[in-house]
Amino acid sequence: ACVSQAIQRDLAERLALDPAHSRARELHPEMLRVIYNGIEPGPPPGPRVPLPADLGPHPARPVVLTAARLAPQKGIAHLLDAWARLAPTFPEGLLLVAGEGPLRQDLEAQVAALGLAPSVRLLGFCEDMDALLRATDLAVVPSLAEGQSIFTLEAMARGVPVVASRVGGLPEMVREGRTGLLVPPGDPPALAAAMARLLNNQELASTMAREARALVEKEWTMARMLAGYRGLYREVWHTVKR
Repeated sequence: ACVSQAIQRDLAERLALDPAHSRARELHPEMLRVIYNGIEPGPPPGPRVPLPADLGPHPARPVVLTAARLAPQKGIAHLLDAWARLAPTFPEGLLLVAGEGPLRQDLEAQVAALGLAPSVRLLGFCEDMDALLRATDLAVVPSLAEGQSIFTLEAMARGVPVVASRVGGLPEMVREGRTGLLVPPGDPPALAAAMARLLNNQELASTMAREARALVEKEWTMARMLAGYRGLYREVWHTVKR
């Protein structure tokens, strides 16, 4: 089972390029199935709330959030470059980066070099993402490679508009112009422009957020995921019995 159509396509191409390997493992492209990871959407989103108290006093509007392992493929350095373009326009804005990883020191140095220390927080690992999302105005997923992003689903379910890279499985969740905006990966100017578009147009952001929540409720629930695996197991069981 694959968690996105993008992974399914990639794996099918790999199997087609190495038929001897696929025969040895009894794997064939037509055997692949897509079963999306699901989440519990939770209650309908409410109005934005203040940031958690442990983040200290900050007027913080807008609040922009990303959550990822601090590794090269997650594109956080490009997000910082994009935020450097936006920070003068949003002097009370705050960019929150949740997650840990090997690039933390490099990203801290980049924040300092860009003069972003007043408006960027590297939060480390965060247990209560829901509290952050309820205070967030915009979620950003700047990945250079991605299978399926649970953070993206959580933001969509919480009614937070999303800007994401057009890579991997992200376009399957973020439908361009409907449930969010997509940008080329590794392109800080395009990322900054898309972020500014939603931050400056509350009506558009709210419309996309509502569409995103509805899409999660329809296609990305835990119940739908479990039903997919039950169907797959039944299919495998009947195949083995034959």
